[in-house]
Amino acid sequence: ENKKGCSMDDLPLLPSGRPIMLTGEVEVLVVQKVQMEDLEGLLFRLTTHRVLLQRADYTKQIHLQNIDKLEAEPHGWFSKSNILKFHLRNTTILQFSFFSVDRDLVFQRLSKTMQKKSWVQELPSNVMTTNKGANFSTTSAGIGGIIRRQEEKHEKTNQSLSQAFADLSALMDNAKEMVLLAQKLKANHSNKEEDDVNDFMLNMGLESPVSKSTAGNLFHVELSRQLCDFLQVPLSRVREI
Repeated sequence: ENKKGCSMDDLPLLPSGRPIMLTGEVEVLVVQKVQMEDLEGLLFRLTTHRVLLQRADYTKQIHLQNIDKLEAEPHGWFSKSNILKFHLRNTTILQFSFFSVDRDLVFQRLSKTMQKKSWVQELPSNVMTTNKGANFSTTSAGIGGIIRRQEEKHEKTNQSLSQAFADLSALMDNAKEMVLLAQKLKANHSNKEEDDVNDFMLNMGLESPVSKSTAGNLFHVELSRQLCDFLQVPLSRVREI
């Protein structure tokens, strides 16, 4: 439940359990074993737009634009603090405790991400603000218009079918390369191999692929889940044929 009236929204998930990302959103850091107030065992995802909190029975999101200030509890003389506080715009204060990673690392990544404000999108100056009457033309009226619309619909359907086969063919053609990369990662992970995986995923159309630097020890789990979500699209197209 929301703490102290905190405006945290429910977090929609993909079939794999990964969150549905916003347009242009990229993962920055993934941390496990995080506690928020009295909620333990949370998976903490920092993205360019949000903080995502997950547990089997709990999925919430906090938009970075709603965080007014971050407060890192001072370290003691003989111990380091793992507490980070979020001061939200509605005066709510949320306390997070990090047990599997240095709190200062989270604080630094979060501070830099908030400074960038990647969630702010500027509209191009040449974009028209009104399009009145844009959907009407004389060519779309009457029987001739109906026929043309049916022809366009059939053409789009054929294009979708072709794209489905193309996607599936690309996956099959690259299956061997995917297996080889996975074996390399399992045997001896390196930055070069991670770059190869990221380039490979981007070439296949997968936006913001999971990386070792963001997911840490969860890299292989998160990458497999991301691949499962990615495969849903071409496979669903094939099932529709």
